[in-house]
Amino acid sequence: MRNGWPFLPKCPAYETNEQKASFLYRIQKYSLQAGFIDKQNKILKTINKEEIDQLVKKYLDPEKMVMLIVGDKVHFLDSLKKSGYTLIELDTEGRRIP
Repeated sequence: MRNGWPFLPKCPAYETNEQKASFLYRIQKYSLQAGFIDKQNKILKTINKEEIDQLVKKYLDPEKMVMLIVGDKVHFLDSLKKSGYTLIELDTEGRRIP
C-alpha cells in the first residue's frame, strides 16, 4: 500500500499528476473496491468479440452517436465514404465545407 491507497501498487503508470488525480477521482466517484483493477484487467483479457458485440447492441444507439475524425483526409476519406455514414466536413474554423 502506498500513501494509504491499496490501488496504487497495481495501477498503470501515469505521465502526469492530472492523470493520477483523475484516476483517484474515479475511484471515489464510483466507490471502486481495492481489487477493481485486477477485475477489469481479467475482463479485458478474457472478453471475446461476440460478448463485445452484445454489449454494443445493448448499450449503444448508432442513431445517437457522432464520430469525430481529425487528420489529413487524403489518408482516410475514401474509406469513410464507403462506410455509408453521412459525412460532414469542417474547415479549421469549424465551418461546413460544401
